[in-house]
Amino acid sequence: MGNLFQDEISYLRDVGREFSRLNPKLAKYLSETSTDPDVDRLMEGFAFLTSRVREKIEDEMPEFTYSVISLLWPNFLRAFPPAVLMKFTPVDRSITERQMMPRGTEILSRPVQGYECPFRTTADCPVYPLEIASSQLERTRDSARIRIFFETLSGLPLGQIKLRDLRLTFAGDLPVRQMLHLWTGRYLKGMRVVFKSGESRRINHRENLQPIGFSSAEAILPQNTTAFEGHRLLQEYFVFPDKFYGYDLVKLDQIFNGSDDTEFELELEYERPLPNDVKLRPDSIQLYCIPAVNLFEADADPLIVDHRKVSYRVRPHGVDPEKIEIFSIDRVGSHFASADEARLSVARTYPAFESFEHEIGEGRHGEQVYYRQRAKKSLRLSGFEHEISFVLHNSEHAVPPEESLSMQLSCFNRGIAAELGVGDIGVPTENSPVFVTYANITRPTAPVYPPLDGTLNWNLISNLSLNYMSLLDRDALAAILSVYDYRSLTDRQAERAARQRLEGIRKLTTTPFDRLFKGLPIRGLKSRMVMRESSFQTEGEMYLFASVLAEFFALYSTVNSFHELEVLGEENGEIYKWPARIGRQPLI
Repeated sequence: MGNLFQDEISYLRDVGREFSRLNPKLAKYLSETSTDPDVDRLMEGFAFLTSRVREKIEDEMPEFTYSVISLLWPNFLRAFPPAVLMKFTPVDRSITERQMMPRGTEILSRPVQGYECPFRTTADCPVYPLEIASSQLERTRDSARIRIFFETLSGLPLGQIKLRDLRLTFAGDLPVRQMLHLWTGRYLKGMRVVFKSGESRRINHRENLQPIGFSSAEAILPQNTTAFEGHRLLQEYFVFPDKFYGYDLVKLDQIFNGSDDTEFELELEYERPLPNDVKLRPDSIQLYCIPAVNLFEADADPLIVDHRKVSYRVRPHGVDPEKIEIFSIDRVGSHFASADEARLSVARTYPAFESFEHEIGEGRHGEQVYYRQRAKKSLRLSGFEHEISFVLHNSEHAVPPEESLSMQLSCFNRGIAAELGVGDIGVPTENSPVFVTYANITRPTAPVYPPLDGTLNWNLISNLSLNYMSLLDRDALAAILSVYDYRSLTDRQAERAARQRLEGIRKLTTTPFDRLFKGLPIRGLKSRMVMRESSFQTEGEMYLFASVLAEFFALYSTVNSFHELEVLGEENGEIYKWPARIGRQPLI
């Protein structure tokens, strides 16, 4: 908008200069030396209006594409709020067995700019009266071993705390996290539990060790049923990759049931030594860590709806708009005077126009009325503004007279949450469990905004026709990845990293491949990708990127097929393999 305005005002001044030469009597108003403020305001107003017209002409018809994307993938038209990694520490003597921290647990930050920023967790997190006492890394010339020492709180026996799953999250310096994630996923040779009594038991790491962050139950943002999981993974990887650095240990009840020990050691044996620059610190491996996002519920300012306006600006109620921004409009309701009795207030809930709830039924005026929301760039603040209007099933504007609207919103704190540091988020609310303490171990990310021009919408719509055959070409894959990397559109450092990442994909070939699953032959696809290690910060970063792609390819494969990914390092010749995954894309 700003560039268009400058273009229009420059054009008017150039034309005015030429016109004043042909009409000397008007030179005092239109020449460059004119000092008439009224003429200046008139030209600026005209330039503003014409720039809005040009913006509408050049926006590639978002009124058509916006509704399609809002219906299928609404989160790709919304800002991605600040996200952070939270750690829960169980309080001694407060629990005696497994307790669940439910998804949606709310924690507040310290005041920033006079406002406490709420965060809510994005997945369930089991907590035990168990903690890591210490950890150490041992290297030999040909191998490495990480020893993690656990002990229960209050001397509780392991058999009593019902230990059946543990999440190991890699924290601390980013290069160390990346390499620990790579070594555990690629070079892990074996695992075993050693009890204080001296007894040891092996753990099948191929079955009992699972990467974190990929499950739909761990989605950071609220999801609708029509959204494709693969696109969500790409969006979360580009915005908040910290959520993927770790592994879940599952099926541990078979090992700890009936144990009277209060301490044990977990040994991770690697088939090659870790690099010398990888140092294991006390905070490098953490328990009970889960992502949290700066999202909370709020009410909107009430609106009086009449026929004098088509759309209405939506604002959170009673707060400074510089500190709160709308993520989504969740519910729209109204109260109006009954026709039978003027004093009677009747409530009505409006469905969203971009939904699958269309019914051309008998409403108050013979047809159902829907609300339609639109987001646009704010002219005054960074971020978006939101407007709401009312339409019939055929998009015609229709508003019941003299109604008072109330709206429920999901909001976030714009960019002020990104000013928080490590340890600044840890104030429990009245609904937070009291058997743990809270602290963030990463800084909140800055909010990421999608471009709202028509180009993005058409690119997203083009992905509706994709299938796994569309991803077998390196250039096609690079184009798809760039669509969902919103951060690189505004962050120069992220843009440079994205460019290097795409350049690191040197080659991609895919061939049909047959395998036996439970004794039955199934045809699938095997992709071989050549990647250049120096295009990434570390080898571990490349491994995580390829892991996300392996899951992405599997999600694109159909349910009666599978996909297997193999990556060859161009510079070190290392081969990375991911197990075959059954496809999850429905046939119809």
